[in-house]
Amino acid sequence: MMVNNYMAGGGDGYAILAEVTNRTIEVVDLDALVNYIEAKGEVNPQIEGRITKVN
Repeated sequence: MMVNNYMAGGGDGYAILAEVTNRTIEVVDLDALVNYIEAKGEVNPQIEGRITKVN
């Protein structure tokens, strides 16, 4: 099973995952992001309008 570092540390109510003793850490979240950006070569962030305010 693969989870991000936050969940592996017990975040979002997954406290049981923090108790795991035989973890295999291949890539840390930040390293995965850096690898992606380096492979992509260019990042062009734009406002996508995916978040909307709800009253």
